[in-house]
Amino acid sequence: MTFLSEIINQLIDNQNNIPFEKTVIVIPNQRAKRMLHTILSNEAKVPKPCFAPRIITINDFIESLSPYEHICQEELTLLLFKIYVEKSTPETVNDFNKFIGWVSNFLGDINEIDLQIVNASEILSNIKDIKELETSFGKDELSKNQKKYLEFYESLLPLYTEFRKRLKEAKQGYEGMIYRDVAENIAEYASKSEEERFIFAGFHALSESEIQIIEYFYKHKTTEFLFDIDNLYQQYYAPFVKRLQDRLHLAPISYKNDFAEIPKEIYITGVSKKMSQIYHAIDIIHEIEEEQRTTKAKEELLSNTVLVFADESLLIPFIHAYDSKKANFTMGFPFSSTSASQLIETIFALVKNMRRFNIIKNSEEEAYYHKDVIAFLQNKFISKYFFVNSEEVKLLINSIIQKNYIFISPKDQDLKKFFVLLNFDKKCSFIHNLSTFLTALKSKIPEDEYLDKYFIQTILENIESIKAIEEEFASLNIPFDLGVIQYFLNEKLASVSLPFKGDFAQGLQIMGLLETRSLDFENVIILSVNEGNLPKGKGTTSLIMYDVKQHFHLPTYYEKDSIFAYHFFRLLQRAKRIHLIYDNDSSDTLAEKSRFISQLEFEIKKRELKNISLHKNNLSISPTMQKKREIVVKKNPSIIEKIEKIKFSPSSLQTYINCPLQFYYSRVERIEVPQEVNENVESKVIGTIIHNILEATFNEIKANRIQYLTILQDKINNLDNIITKAFKGNEDIGDSDITRGKNFIATQIVNSYLLTFLEKSKEELQDSNILVEELEYKFDYDLPFASKSLKLIGTADRIDRKTIPIIYDYKTGKVDQSKLQFTDMETLFHDPDQKQLFQLLYYSFIYCKSKNICTGEQDSRQEIIKSGIIAFQQLSKNSPFIIYPLLKEGKRSASCLEITSSLLQEFEDNLVELFQEILDPEKDFDQVQDEDRCKYCDFKKICQREQKEKKH
Repeated sequence: MTFLSEIINQLIDNQNNIPFEKTVIVIPNQRAKRMLHTILSNEAKVPKPCFAPRIITINDFIESLSPYEHICQEELTLLLFKIYVEKSTPETVNDFNKFIGWVSNFLGDINEIDLQIVNASEILSNIKDIKELETSFGKDELSKNQKKYLEFYESLLPLYTEFRKRLKEAKQGYEGMIYRDVAENIAEYASKSEEERFIFAGFHALSESEIQIIEYFYKHKTTEFLFDIDNLYQQYYAPFVKRLQDRLHLAPISYKNDFAEIPKEIYITGVSKKMSQIYHAIDIIHEIEEEQRTTKAKEELLSNTVLVFADESLLIPFIHAYDSKKANFTMGFPFSSTSASQLIETIFALVKNMRRFNIIKNSEEEAYYHKDVIAFLQNKFISKYFFVNSEEVKLLINSIIQKNYIFISPKDQDLKKFFVLLNFDKKCSFIHNLSTFLTALKSKIPEDEYLDKYFIQTILENIESIKAIEEEFASLNIPFDLGVIQYFLNEKLASVSLPFKGDFAQGLQIMGLLETRSLDFENVIILSVNEGNLPKGKGTTSLIMYDVKQHFHLPTYYEKDSIFAYHFFRLLQRAKRIHLIYDNDSSDTLAEKSRFISQLEFEIKKRELKNISLHKNNLSISPTMQKKREIVVKKNPSIIEKIEKIKFSPSSLQTYINCPLQFYYSRVERIEVPQEVNENVESKVIGTIIHNILEATFNEIKANRIQYLTILQDKINNLDNIITKAFKGNEDIGDSDITRGKNFIATQIVNSYLLTFLEKSKEELQDSNILVEELEYKFDYDLPFASKSLKLIGTADRIDRKTIPIIYDYKTGKVDQSKLQFTDMETLFHDPDQKQLFQLLYYSFIYCKSKNICTGEQDSRQEIIKSGIIAFQQLSKNSPFIIYPLLKEGKRSASCLEITSSLLQEFEDNLVELFQEILDPEKDFDQVQDEDRCKYCDFKKICQREQKEKKH
């Protein structure tokens, strides 16, 4: 028998013969109320026709007794802020954005104080005294900030007193205040009630105010209690019931024995990640549905099955994954998850960031951040109703990306339409402009798009109510800024949810744990049964210290955890098939199964409950999810032909060494990576400008070697002007300000690198044997291969000659000398970490081939060429800034690598082998096995190789 059926039996078992219409059934929640009405009308065997009893939730019951109106959170916040401003001096008044940092904690605390009928004066005075002791202990004098800190805690009691006074005068209140008032005046308020019989059913924990109210009815009316507690957990989670029994001198309570008597199959399953939990739950639901098809009518399928979300953030992905037409949701679709809500968030971000950047730049010109603009243009309501088609939006976004607009201003003519859309009048308030914009948007939405129209209308209605709040702020002479508007609008929209159509008596039932109160189901599936979800733990914040709460008998997280435990075990009490699913993946955050699972396992074993079968399992992925498939591309004649036409640079060959499939995507098929605005252009700009300035400088020296000292000194003397001109002429910098921010830092880095390098170059060029031979030298060589040839290319930054050629490559980034150590040629052609060494030998090889100086006739030990890296990050260090490759000899020793004809011949042999592999029709392009190489790959999404950084 279900608990709701027990309530109906209690109702019918009317020993005092009180008419049903004189009876009130008080229960915990609305869902149970609706189900009771259904059972009463369809199933209950009522002796004769009669009027139904009044079935009401505990909240509605108490508020029906009160003369006070329960007002919403934002109205309470606004009233409290007005009082706070009135009681503060000009020196101590904080702005509203600081006020909202503590107001929700304060409102929660005083609500709890009143619910428990505790002396607020004592508690708030204790908090003030404790803070004063903590702050001033051992100090002769307090700082200005410390005094303000203590003044805040001193203000709490006057705030509370005046707040309640104003609310009483307006006949308004918050929940705790209303409950306390009813408890303190219950004799007066209850006398107005005409009902004679009261049944309080399904309660486990009540506040002191609720107990006092119930106690009055028990003493003065015909009052009955119906508890739903099993022997399995009564000693842990029913102390309240025992206290109530002692206080009211109730008859002995009959605890249930459902866990011991009702056979159960309990499945405890650890599943990796949230979506895998959802897919696993859907598999279970389908399995139950198939089993029931042979025994139940279509309309009865899954009607006795509940899916409970311990983590309600899983609701949205579940809706997308499951055919929700078959389900009944008690939770509405949150308005915050709609595109309309996201549009509002985007507009706030647009304007807030624009104003913030303008303050930083000390400018009044509108300049919008590119990410905000792109998010605005991509929002469904903008792209669908303000543009002819999606291509128009793409053109605007591509313009932002191609021109690398970090900030977008009205002078950017190609983005004129964006400014036409967001044409906010500077003379009007933001709330007026937002309302005007949304009204224009609403007018563009066709009538048949009624849901979109409803979304915008909902926002407009809430904006209208905020205009009254704006007037309140004006009367207080306090700015009604963006942060304030956003707070109140978010508060209002947070309470809006879109109800799902469904039948609470049919189909799969979907709800949160607290909504299951008093309800029973044969099949129970609970998702995210993890610590932090069940129970919630210590996450709640409060201005009242834990010890103070304990002293005054205010609920702490222990009591709240106990309440969740009761609802958890009570839901399982009469169920026959139970699936407890938890996240077992700790790669991002610690994923620990709930202590409730451990306790359930312990109790079953301890009590030797033979009717319960326990099954434990761990799933790495959901059964319905496909495993990551290995991607393989076979080489057909068309692909071979494309490969033969590639101009091979060192970087293209390194791409193949890193991952053959990456090489195929980027070099063979030339798949373009989606472009985006690059905000961190500094490293690219630094490298480009250093290369350009040095190329110009050494071209002058190459043309006039004798005047090298004069040329270098002239560059040093005019370095600031040269760098400024170079930055202004760089297309990535454009009109950006180089006197502040990252651009300024970049100019200083370039200045430091070049100044040091040019000074060192003066010393280096004193050696009259050194000649600058080539700058930005472009290599080009046709490598004979089979019956054809392959084109090899490359560009060396500088080539000097000092008896032998020396090839230099400039590096403004990090150079790890350990990666420039040569061990063997095979490692060089297989290890992507040695890409810089590979590049140096590649340049040496192709240079010698193009100059015909690598004939093999030289002595195999004769050094014919040198190659090294000029590392600008090493310039300020004592170590050499020109880094030459080393020959690794043993574990610790290394000597300079001699680049000889025999070494280059060995390089060529391995290069040919590499090309044979690349062009081998039998050798597929496949994924690299080492997934660490995928970290910075542009194609990792295609390969399903995206990695998340682990948190420890």
